[in-house]
Amino acid sequence: MKIKRFRAPDMRAALQQIRSEIGDDAVILATRRVREGGWRTVFGLFGRPLVEVTVAWDEGPRTARRAGSRRQAAVPAANGRPAGGGGPATAPSVNGLPAGDGPTVTGTMPRAGETGTSALPATAGSQRLDVTVGDQPLVPTIRPREGTGPQAPRRPGGGGSAGAGADGVPVAPDPPASPGGRQAPGGALPPGLRLAATPPLSGVVVAIGPTGAGKTTTLAKLAAHATLERGLRVALVAADTYRLAATAQLEAYAQVLGSELAVAYSAAEVAAYVERLRSQADLVLVDTAGRSYRLPEVVAEMARVVAAAAPDRVLLVLPAVLSPADAEDLARAVRGIGVTDLVVTKVDETVSPRALLERAATWGWPLALVGCGQRVPEDLVTATPEALSPWLDREARVAPVGGGGGRGGAG
Repeated sequence: MKIKRFRAPDMRAALQQIRSEIGDDAVILATRRVREGGWRTVFGLFGRPLVEVTVAWDEGPRTARRAGSRRQAAVPAANGRPAGGGGPATAPSVNGLPAGDGPTVTGTMPRAGETGTSALPATAGSQRLDVTVGDQPLVPTIRPREGTGPQAPRRPGGGGSAGAGADGVPVAPDPPASPGGRQAPGGALPPGLRLAATPPLSGVVVAIGPTGAGKTTTLAKLAAHATLERGLRVALVAADTYRLAATAQLEAYAQVLGSELAVAYSAAEVAAYVERLRSQADLVLVDTAGRSYRLPEVVAEMARVVAAAAPDRVLLVLPAVLSPADAEDLARAVRGIGVTDLVVTKVDETVSPRALLERAATWGWPLALVGCGQRVPEDLVTATPEALSPWLDREARVAPVGGGGGRGGAG
């Protein structure tokens, strides 16, 4: 096993260097951003930013043969391309770049022929994108549409509406009674809970919420559905530069889906990127940092970011495991930011999602989406009575045994 570090201006260039020198068998051990010159610059502040990728590989017969073929390919051919090159250089399909020193990002080098320049066809679902931070998955696998299994409720009859998927991906709900959202019928749903008239699949959509709510994963699922199921042009803006893995996760998905990703470090950059991408994409998704909304300065900063994006929809993403009291405090804090819709995630991680939904019914914002697992994009569904009732029915069955209580962590 050999280990080597590569440095380049960006991840794409680094991966091209790795493929050129080692081949497709290299395993990425870590990625981080560094400054050229290190301590020799003024505390590393003014050096040119670079990407450092650490890789490992086995120096076996297969690798040796690849090295020999690369040395042969290094001799320019008559047409100006390296000998043995059957076409243009293949762009890498994985671009996992954390925003600084932090968790280890591991994964295999993309194989030749796998590019991130176009959306995956429906038949390509068997290809896996497995990127991990430590021992946790950074990007859930985009799986083939082979059914959702028992844990993801879906609308009875599977389809029927425009863009509907039979496996629980976001679907257009029934025609709304009013543009401001439709009233959820009685029965299992909390009284007064409004459901959004349409899923957020057009214009500029900003996601806000506490740490660990699942904002980045929700937007990744939404982007995958919009691209793979609806054929929409999707662009991503990452304004979450506090959490190291958030940008890497969106960047990996952007590569797979063929979507443009812009990383913004200020409200002004958010405004500039959104203004440019708005005319180029059907859907622009803006990810924001999960922060403590108990701090007034955090709320003010988030308000500036949201205002800069001039969004059509602002999604407040809350995990179902969040206590109603904490959710109430958060909803009160973001009241002036311009929230238009709610997204409740992690309903599969609690036996009592009703408590949060009952509290949410008092806020007036319609529920747009429900996250019910890690699969992409299946485990994000449009909020409908049919989508919610299985989880609420499960609560009714479990509550007499386990008792009440809806408090949990937001991890």
